[in-house]
Amino acid sequence: MRHQPLFLARLSLRRRPLAYWATTLVAAGAAAVTVGGLAARAEAAASRYGGLRPVVVVTTPVAPGDVVGPDDVRVDAIPRAFVAEGALDALPEGRTALVPLQPGEALLAERLAPDGLHGVAALLPDGTRALAVPTGPAALRVRVGDRVDLLATGVDGSSRLVASGATVVDAREATATVAVAEDDAPDVAAALTLATVTLALAGD
Repeated sequence: MRHQPLFLARLSLRRRPLAYWATTLVAAGAAAVTVGGLAARAEAAASRYGGLRPVVVVTTPVAPGDVVGPDDVRVDAIPRAFVAEGALDALPEGRTALVPLQPGEALLAERLAPDGLHGVAALLPDGTRALAVPTGPAALRVRVGDRVDLLATGVDGSSRLVASGATVVDAREATATVAVAEDDAPDVAAALTLATVTLALAGD
């Protein structure tokens, strides 16, 4: 048998407890020296970059409007030189994502809505109002964050622009909720009642 000499050597050591434990301790000591050396080099490398600091890192995709929870992140120790400005060192409770968050990115304060705002309300830019626009089977498919113009078409077939550069803050099968400028909100509301409103993707 190929492994018989190794087996016999181990059996011989175990029959001599002092020799067995001495061999075991030597092996453990060698491993500790190796691990200790690696840890020391890692610590020295970290100190060259300003030391380590805790950073909240995203672990699962989070959509805009969703609350970022403990299961969506972890806290890593990262050299300060590599930490982006505004990176959080602890997860605030009950905060909503303003933009899509991807696994591996540091969680920045600017990507979260102010405390207490959730869902669509958290995604509304200052000075805007949210209005739901019905969409049909042939309507343009939009996603949260898209910029759109709103066109109103009357019964005579003529169309006019009632809002431009609106932001989509919610998208469902039958409606899209858009944030329009406060001054445009009355025109959009009237168009939704008296005309057919169509969404058109807007360029930057």
